[in-house]
Amino acid sequence: MTGTTLDTLRETEIINSPLAHGNFDEPFMKTYVNDPFAFISEGDTRIVLDIETLGTSPDSVIWQIAAIEIGGSQRTFNKLLRPIDQIAMGREVNDSTVKWTEINGDQVGLDTAYQLGMHHVDAIRQLQVWCGLVHGRKGGDLWVWCRGTDFDIAFMNNICKQLRMSVPWKYNAARDIRTLEGVVLAVCGVDGLATIREARYSDPDMVAHNALHDCEADVRLIVMSFALLQGRAEARALS
Repeated sequence: MTGTTLDTLRETEIINSPLAHGNFDEPFMKTYVNDPFAFISEGDTRIVLDIETLGTSPDSVIWQIAAIEIGGSQRTFNKLLRPIDQIAMGREVNDSTVKWTEINGDQVGLDTAYQLGMHHVDAIRQLQVWCGLVHGRKGGDLWVWCRGTDFDIAFMNNICKQLRMSVPWKYNAARDIRTLEGVVLAVCGVDGLATIREARYSDPDMVAHNALHDCEADVRLIVMSFALLQGRAEARALS
């Protein structure tokens, strides 16, 4: 993974977070330092998926697809897609989204996609291969973490259906990062939520709304969240 690594987080975020000052349970720190991927059962696969689009409806043009494996070999997938090919097949472009990207998003990445992006069919085929390599023959479940189950994975399902291509995950694979944030808030309070969000935004070189950078950020948030929740559960079991 590029950007801030889990090792760097162990050295900085734990020290500077509310956890270091006794606001949370000691098992959190033990779990996080010893095995940050302990929450993934043997045989299972967990990935984070993020896309960038030119609209907010599921039939919008997709111009970037990125994914990262949580744990394991931490393999990454990152492809820019040429928008003009999808426009030609009738996928939507929303003017307000285009303007929003100019101001808030990765405009350099979008410009590069127009110039050097690959055909969407090739990108999806490569994503299918990548998911197969990551999940392999483990036999367990493949979970796809996204920010909302009605955006990234829904858009991917939509374009695959339009192209009559198979999606590389099962119908029940989607997991919502925002729901996980809500669970941390409910169980660990505002300090817990602040801690996982500090982890997410800890890379000073992160480019907002670059799909790969967003995936890296959410891997940090997910790992921190599960370690925090596991530490709280262990502390309650001992009390």
